[in-house]
Amino acid sequence: MGKNKSRTMFQPGPHGGCEALLYEFREPPLQSDDDDLPSTSEQPKPRSVCIAAKTFDEALVYLRVHSKGFNVHTVACLGVILMVSGSPAD
Repeated sequence: MGKNKSRTMFQPGPHGGCEALLYEFREPPLQSDDDDLPSTSEQPKPRSVCIAAKTFDEALVYLRVHSKGFNVHTVACLGVILMVSGSPAD
């Protein structure tokens, strides 16, 4: 296995399968001149991006490379993703 290939795969974790943390990055709420009016479905909503990575730093690097200009307002770790060994994502 080459050096580059091993860097792109998730590593086995303590639960017996390959694990990744799932992070959700959100942009700040959009500013509106009419904050008192109820929102409608036609108004654009702030973007959110979910990224699975081994560490927070890796998720942030991926976000910066693949979503340039994304203005991070909040980040939440949604949990751990466990993939069975031999999974197509492995």
